[in-house]
Amino acid sequence: MDLLTFLKMPQQEISNLILKYLVDKKVSRQYKNLIAATLKHVCEINDIVLNWKKIKKFVNSEIRPAMKQMEGIEDIRMNKYREYQISVTRELKLHF
Repeated sequence: MDLLTFLKMPQQEISNLILKYLVDKKVSRQYKNLIAATLKHVCEINDIVLNWKKIKKFVNSEIRPAMKQMEGIEDIRMNKYREYQISVTRELKLHF
């Protein structure tokens, strides 16, 4: 969609389109904030008034990638611990 078509849409459609785009986008929260800031700037320059507070709440309500990474770190730690246990068990079996 080109910018002119985007700007000619009704405000409600623009708001829904931005929300859908930002929620469906599989990128980091910081990058979504950058995209939202860019879209906000375009709308303000072209005198389109949207409820940006509502839009930001939808974008920021998702599970943060950092939380997913923390879960991944715990899984890695547990896997390394299991590998260590297996290696120690194998060494003990070799000695006896």
